[in-house]
Amino acid sequence: MPEHDLVPISLDGYVAFFGALIVVIAALFWYLQRKERQARKQFFSKFEDAELRMSPYQIGLVYRVTNTDENAVSVVRIWRGKSQVVDAKQQTLDASQLIPFDETRFF
Repeated sequence: MPEHDLVPISLDGYVAFFGALIVVIAALFWYLQRKERQARKQFFSKFEDAELRMSPYQIGLVYRVTNTDENAVSVVRIWRGKSQVVDAKQQTLDASQLIPFDETRFF
């Protein structure tokens, strides 16, 4: 007794379906990444590059400099990971713990 499929689909049909599905997923991923990158650029356009610093150890951690002394820098966290930091407290860090903001490394 042979088995009969309700809808016979060839191997080419499967390949075409999953190929189209991969293209749709890749396009959606690209769109969401682009949207996130534009949101970051819009947020950082409020600040001057000279007043921004980054942590050399945590890539997504960005500070805004509020005051500088000889070896110490007073900073406020403005970005951590993938989101903006709200109501961050001012910290005093050693100047050697921070690097200048590098847009190519961050975006």
